[in-house]
Amino acid sequence: MGFFSPRYVNAAVKKMDGIPEGSSTLWAQRAVKAYGVLPFLNEHKLEAKNKADYRSFDYSSTQMAIARRFRNSHYERLLSPREIIKALRYRPISVDIQIFNSIFSDLSGVVTLPDEEDKKCEFDHTINILSYDSESDSFVFDSNNWSNWGRNGLGTVSMIYLERYFITAFVSSPVFIQGVIVTESRRKIKLRNRKWYIATHPFYSCREDERLLYNLEVYDAGGNLAGWLHYAMNSQNAAELLDLYVLEEYRRQGVGSFLIQEMRQHSKAKEITGFVSAHDLINEREERVKCFLLKNGLLPMVNKSQFKDARFRLEKL
Repeated sequence: MGFFSPRYVNAAVKKMDGIPEGSSTLWAQRAVKAYGVLPFLNEHKLEAKNKADYRSFDYSSTQMAIARRFRNSHYERLLSPREIIKALRYRPISVDIQIFNSIFSDLSGVVTLPDEEDKKCEFDHTINILSYDSESDSFVFDSNNWSNWGRNGLGTVSMIYLERYFITAFVSSPVFIQGVIVTESRRKIKLRNRKWYIATHPFYSCREDERLLYNLEVYDAGGNLAGWLHYAMNSQNAAELLDLYVLEEYRRQGVGSFLIQEMRQHSKAKEITGFVSAHDLINEREERVKCFLLKNGLLPMVNKSQFKDARFRLEKL
């Protein structure tokens, strides 16, 4: 994102995630889809790292309108470090990893395996992987704003390190210039006596998943994105919910429930599965999320066995 403002994306993430410290690559993907990316402006070239600065979403409606023209359309979770190699053929990969104190004492940019005395940091870190070297079985990555570290912020990390300390990774569609929603791909709907639009787009996997993936998006009457749902069909013919998000200003208007209903109708699946996070799903308390899922015929069972950033596995009622 060299031509875009990191501060804008960071501020959008903090506007959305509600997490006091840190965040994750999933939230970055959601932020770019919801609010887009802002081309560099003179007043934002000083990308101050103090918390008061990057947490403040102090952008005008004009700037937000410009940024929303540069969005990603979808993103996809990678299930292991080995899948990063395949997905890199399409675009850079955002990865969350565990890090240790030695990463700050050794500024060479080479991430080494920790020894017994090397303590794990209290926080994890997101890196952007740019390329893979098969000879050394290692990756070159952008450290994400560590300008005084490595080679101007670039470092290397081995596959062995990633296999041990990998948390999650996402590959997204390229950021592209877009206008208001494409007329041919939308249809008019009514939710609580208000006019909305639903658009459905199939897309192909960047990790060579043979399934066709689906992107359902709801827009308000003015063409602004209100919420989305990504899903795919699994081998048991169940609809697998990959992500669901509704922007805060559009909640309690039936958008989330409509997206689940639309997934059921579009997939014709009798069963819905998938992993969701109590915090990530709609950025609210766990009990409220459970009530939302139950109300929509989904049974949330506490299960974090597959993904560290997930809270519930969806089961059949």
